[in-house]
Amino acid sequence: MKKRLEEFLNKPIFIIAIILLVLLFGLFFFNFYMYDIELKEYLSGIVTEILGIIITVAFVQVIFDRKNINDEKEAELSKIKKADSILQIYIEKYITLYYCVVTPMTDRDFKKVEMSEDFTLSSMRDLYKTSSLAYFGIFRPSIDSFIEIELELQKYMISMLENIDFKHHDSIREEILKFVELSLNFEYRSNLFEVKTIISGGEKLVDSIDKKLEQNGDAFYKQYKEGEIKNANLLLPYASLHDLMLNERSIINKYLKMASLF
Repeated sequence: MKKRLEEFLNKPIFIIAIILLVLLFGLFFFNFYMYDIELKEYLSGIVTEILGIIITVAFVQVIFDRKNINDEKEAELSKIKKADSILQIYIEKYITLYYCVVTPMTDRDFKKVEMSEDFTLSSMRDLYKTSSLAYFGIFRPSIDSFIEIELELQKYMISMLENIDFKHHDSIREEILKFVELSLNFEYRSNLFEVKTIISGGEKLVDSIDKKLEQNGDAFYKQYKEGEIKNANLLLPYASLHDLMLNERSIINKYLKMASLF
């Protein structure tokens, strides 16, 4: 509201209106003390004309401003739609890999891909196994592909925030900003990658993690949410990943709902 008021005050039309108002009140004051009837009537006519001009100018400015605002909205929406056409591709990949990370291989059905909110740490036990999708690399772990697309989504959203004002679509900007902030604040990406190269007690650490997630993951997550877990715990990055994915899911669903109305 304050910004719009400042924009109006800086318009030439506002200065003209002030000058006309000052002239109007000057003539009105002069006319009030004028005793010459003919001159008084003449001045009264001028006052009426000036008042008409002010009303007309104000009306025209309102129409002009409204058109400018509508043009701004349309131009901004056009930019959003253009960016959204690319963003939808990233989101589609994100949803597919989200599904792979949170669904055991034996339960996967790619005809029913979705972002479930009911997954557990136990159901994430196959995140280091392949997605089985050639597009993402047949032998590449699902978590690697997910982290990659999640970062690409983050970077693309940042570019949207940098290149679109969102002056008339603030709710969209808010959801995009929430996603970016969540993604930037996730601190366990390196942990999720590094475990693949570690061997402990003659066993690959990823195999140990798979077992821990399946056997102890749900109990661990309960303790994690109750604040009973120390920072050094091996499953902590996966509990944090679980929460990140749930929160990003919520944001993406809100964005998709708004995008469906474009």
